[in-house]
Amino acid sequence: MLAAEKKALSAGLDLQVARKNFFPSLALTGGPGSRSDEFENLLDQNFQTWGINGSLTQPIFNGGRLRAAQRQAKAIQAAAWGQYRSTALRAFAEVENLLAAEIRLAEQEKLIELAAQSSEQAAKLSWERYQRGVEAIFNALENQRRAFDARSRAFTIRKQRLHNRIDLYLALGLSPLGEKS
Repeated sequence: MLAAEKKALSAGLDLQVARKNFFPSLALTGGPGSRSDEFENLLDQNFQTWGINGSLTQPIFNGGRLRAAQRQAKAIQAAAWGQYRSTALRAFAEVENLLAAEIRLAEQEKLIELAAQSSEQAAKLSWERYQRGVEAIFNALENQRRAFDARSRAFTIRKQRLHNRIDLYLALGLSPLGEKS
């Protein structure tokens, strides 16, 4: 349960308390005691008594204070539920953005992987041509640099995709390592 949801539920309980304060309250108290006309008989077992007292109170002169407390509890509850809705909407937006990023990064990863493979084939072909004396060393080295750059971009996109997946798992409340939380 989210902290915002707990706060909203707690505010609802405070509102119930504010409503119940309008009703009369009944209190019963009781306890043992001793009563005697003679001081020396006060601690004697034969003179022990039990007393029960009751009281009934009705909030007559506290009506304004109780209504204000009820309005305050309603306002706190409304604010707590508003905060909960805001938190939930932010969470949904975060998950939606991460899912869209996952799709976009998957497409980029596929295209950059194809570009890296093509660059590596071009570098291999260029190196073979250099070894046969058909191409200059500078061209072969430039093609190897391009292949290296393309492979580096492919690794970078792969890393971004993995980080995005971890963020998505966390946003969904899951553990990225499969651990039970």
